[in-house]
Amino acid sequence: MILVGWKTIVATPAFVMAVSAGLVAAFMYAIAAPYIRQKLAGVPSLVVATGSQLGAAFFLLPALPFTIPQQAPTTIIVASVLSLALLSTALAYILYFRLIQNIGSTKSLTVTYLIPLFAMLWGAVLLKEAVTTSMIVGCSLILLGTAIANGVFKMKLGDRVNNRLNRK
Repeated sequence: MILVGWKTIVATPAFVMAVSAGLVAAFMYAIAAPYIRQKLAGVPSLVVATGSQLGAAFFLLPALPFTIPQQAPTTIIVASVLSLALLSTALAYILYFRLIQNIGSTKSLTVTYLIPLFAMLWGAVLLKEAVTTSMIVGCSLILLGTAIANGVFKMKLGDRVNNRLNRK
């Protein structure tokens, strides 16, 4: 709420669908990461990422007739979509599944918390969107939560306790 701002929102069908899609996506992330860690431990991350992307493409295939553009995409649009698909999604999935195998599902899931931060940064840099105080406060809370979830402060607090015990 801090990131988006405190304002009245009209619950239109499109809004409800968007919120529902976001909640379902979060739920699927919560289920998928531990499942992958448990069931696909010995499978290379490239294979898991490829299977994941092919599965998603197959799942979305029935929607294809409803998403045909009215005009042919330009070369820039095709290059942009391919860049996003290969550099952002495919590479990110390979790294994500490798993280799950190496550091575990709980810590790996914390990278998804950084999506709003990068969305804000890319919006400001590429689209010249305004960065508000509430966005900065919200992103700071996200970074703090990510640090807590990864045990950054726990280790430092533990070190302090050990130092105090060693002095006595």
